Amino acid sequence: MSNNTPNLDILKVDTVIPNIYNFYVELEKYIKYIYESNGQTFSMQKALDEMRIHLFKFLISLGEINLNISRDEEQFLKYLFNSNQLTIPSSFERIAVLKRRTDFFSYIPAYLHEIKSFRNSRTHLELLIKCITKIALNFSASDKDLDESEIKFITEYRQLLIKELLGSYYIKNNFGDSIENAKKKFEESIKPATPIDEVMKSLDELIGLENVKSEVSTLINMAIVNNMRVKKRLPPINTSKHLVFTGNPGTGKTTIARIIAQIYGSLGILSKGHLTEVSRSDLVGEYIGQTAQKTQDAIKNALGGILFIDEAYSLAQGGQDDYGAEAIAELIKEMENHRDDLVVIVAGYNDEMHKFIDMNPGLASRFNKYITFDDYTPEELVEILNLFLRKNEFIVSESLLIDFRKYFETVDKARFANARGVRNIFEKMIEEQANRIVNLHNISTNDLKLLIDTDFYGAVKKYEDTKF
Repeated sequence: MSNNTPNLDILKVDTVIPNIYNFYVELEKYIKYIYESNGQTFSMQKALDEMRIHLFKFLISLGEINLNISRDEEQFLKYLFNSNQLTIPSSFERIAVLKRRTDFFSYIPAYLHEIKSFRNSRTHLELLIKCITKIALNFSASDKDLDESEIKFITEYRQLLIKELLGSYYIKNNFGDSIENAKKKFEESIKPATPIDEVMKSLDELIGLENVKSEVSTLINMAIVNNMRVKKRLPPINTSKHLVFTGNPGTGKTTIARIIAQIYGSLGILSKGHLTEVSRSDLVGEYIGQTAQKTQDAIKNALGGILFIDEAYSLAQGGQDDYGAEAIAELIKEMENHRDDLVVIVAGYNDEMHKFIDMNPGLASRFNKYITFDDYTPEELVEILNLFLRKNEFIVSESLLIDFRKYFETVDKARFANARGVRNIFEKMIEEQANRIVNLHNISTNDLKLLIDTDFYGAVKKYEDTKF
């Protein structure tokens, strides 16, 4: 797809627009495409200027419903149009506002009437009206408050456009989000994203993972620069955001996936910024027809965020009669359908994941970024255990700290689940302590806080008995 060809997938996204400026750029391209394909390039620029003014008046009229345009809405206008020629009115007196609104409702811009005379006009006008409606809905939600008066205003003007340009039939039989449906779609989108500084702090505070942190920082920098390009009206760099995480269990893959989701939500790359974690059983059914539906359901839950598939290679390990291949095919298709508001991260052991990606050209073309999660060093495992102890206000002796390190230096890494193994040992240490002190008389605060060597070695034995 060339830089001048409109991306209709972006224009056909759901009510919540992941990146409003990208959406607007594609809308401008679509107007150009309509005029060029109908041999009307001489009036194309006039149509683009008129569309911008039309949208600006619409959003101003919408923002004035409560005789006020919030700071968020003002920033949204500047972000969307980036023009000094369009100025926000300084007067919000009731008479002036009502006059502007009345004038706007009598205003059907000439470019829409002109497109009505073009080939394929119904198809074009239907999509244009939907785009105008979606921009208005996102503008209304930009101040984190979407009320019924705003929905009513958008709905009434949309119906006016439909009636004038497509006919009354379309009002009852086309488009048509109700107030309730529109509100439901925005329930998640209007929740404030986690501030980027707060997310970055949580990343920096993680123990170890220096290579991973560097890779994530690169992803963030790419996203920030891409947003800058779009604001400067440069074409965005369309690189794949899907990722492959490779490494042993307990190396922080799920935690990093969640942080990336929050970061992308904060930067506006994803509309929600949440993580949906699934495994083979969540995607693959037992009977014909189940797999496609299960995979679609998982993707629907993940839209606006990240779909994280742990041990993804298991999708390809079921044999000839297995439905895993169907889940992979459905996943590839839906990744393409929702590429502007969905990131998929697949994770698992290093060798298995490389074989899994290489087995299918569709996977290889979409997953070209690998992040390797190394095993934690003994020092890092001790630090992780100490973190659990500090957070829960437990104390240990210096000699026990030495025992921790000796154990983590000798443990079989092929069987030890890194940070997950540390957590399991910590929890079993607490169990050992509880069994040791529960029958003591006059249990002191120190008794409740102190963990001793027998607690640790009892925990290790239980962990190894269940693990090995």
